[in-house]
Amino acid sequence: DFEYVISTAGYLDEQIWGRFEEQFKTQVVNVYGLTETVCESLYCGPDEETRRIGTIGKPVDLDARIIDDAGDEVAPGEIGELLLKGDSVMRGYLNMPEATDAVLKEGWFSTGDLVRIDEDGFYLIVGRKKNIIISGGLNVYPEDVASVLRQIPGVIDAAVFGVADERWGEKVAACVEVNPQEKLTNEIVRTEFLKLASADMLPHEIVLATELPRGPAGKVVIEQARQMLDTTQESPYEGGADELVNRVMKTAARVFGVSPNNLSAESDRKNTESWSSLAQVDLILSIEKEFEFRMPSRDVMNIQSLQNVIDIVRKQRA
Repeated sequence: DFEYVISTAGYLDEQIWGRFEEQFKTQVVNVYGLTETVCESLYCGPDEETRRIGTIGKPVDLDARIIDDAGDEVAPGEIGELLLKGDSVMRGYLNMPEATDAVLKEGWFSTGDLVRIDEDGFYLIVGRKKNIIISGGLNVYPEDVASVLRQIPGVIDAAVFGVADERWGEKVAACVEVNPQEKLTNEIVRTEFLKLASADMLPHEIVLATELPRGPAGKVVIEQARQMLDTTQESPYEGGADELVNRVMKTAARVFGVSPNNLSAESDRKNTESWSSLAQVDLILSIEKEFEFRMPSRDVMNIQSLQNVIDIVRKQRA
């Protein structure tokens, strides 16, 4: 009986959006706004001119710009910060001039949200500027990763964030809410993820849960989700009694984000989907740290499989 349903206050996953409209035969109007803009600022629907599923539509009754870190406007398709200007934008924070100056310049309000605009003028949310994960010099956007995870059958929702790493600065971590009837495992989630996205986006750490911690508004509480990582336990390697091999397998498993028992001496880039170029560098550095030696460049260039790694470690120990 509803003419349409409004979604606001958080990212609306395209998959959920489509399934909702199909099941309830009711249009979803996705809107974007902030406390500082008093009311919604961009509308995706209900009119066809602003409607495109997967976007936040177009600005209504105000102006919008997308700028890079230097303050220059970006081209369509490029990612930048969303700025808004209009009568609905606040004049400032009460008795907080420094905070006001940080976000308001010549009437333009810096939202802190990263977006891009397509060739038809529709705006797409990418994530929060402060939430970008920079891993080994690569920018990873949490919402992009979460969107891929939500496409995996049996996954209900996902919270994605960066965790500190001494080598890469940050690594991608995810807490994934799953349907317990689907019997999902970390390995299944990783395998399905790599069918949809590149290995550079694959979370290094994944925790599966039947429920994610949420606040009163239903949003995931990221800090509580981070604490869920501490409850995970490393699986033992059951492939043999050789202590050296066990340590290589456990080290490689941490790097590739799989169970040690899913690896063998024959594991290589072809049969280990998360074995990317970045992961190979991480593997080399992790092996050097685990066994306390510096791997010669000649050996580094010859690594094709975990058997090569085992042979290199044996030679160093001899």
